[in-house]
Amino acid sequence: MAVSSVQIIKLETIETISTGLDPGGEFDSVTLVHNVHAASADEEQILNASSTPAATKVWADRIKLSSGEADLDLTALAGPFNTSVDFTGLRIRMAHLQAASTNTDTVGISPSETNGYNLFGSGTVPVFRTDTEGFVHLDASDEITIRYKGTLAPVVAANVKGLHLFSDDDDAYLDLHLVAG
Repeated sequence: MAVSSVQIIKLETIETISTGLDPGGEFDSVTLVHNVHAASADEEQILNASSTPAATKVWADRIKLSSGEADLDLTALAGPFNTSVDFTGLRIRMAHLQAASTNTDTVGISPSETNGYNLFGSGTVPVFRTDTEGFVHLDASDEITIRYKGTLAPVVAANVKGLHLFSDDDDAYLDLHLVAG
């Protein structure tokens, strides 16, 4: 399997502020443009087998939470054309998660109770909407994208491999796209 993954991160916000100096005139307001992105090659990151970090495997699917639950084993994911995808020995380098617009409750993402994999970093949880245990929750249509350049993402192994998805919506869906290397 050859993998090439491109992620472009850019957030641009345009803000118009009233100056109060020239009501109705040319200098009545000023426009500020806020750019949150790197002005270098980091703005667009292409990951493949020879990049640093490398990307050698990919897996994507829409997961249905039967009875509000689903568990994923990162060493045995169902791939296309009756294949399987095994991330053993690899780190998740990019992840995109999106809750379906039809979900009626949040979808939570956490390490499995047994052999859990913390998708949000080794021992760390970023500031997303969390419950009291620090698990990430996505409302309908919410999405997050994560990119790891360093070593914060744990290495998938026999004892570090499980993701648990949960919701009070018995038939919630989560679109999940994982790139590992």
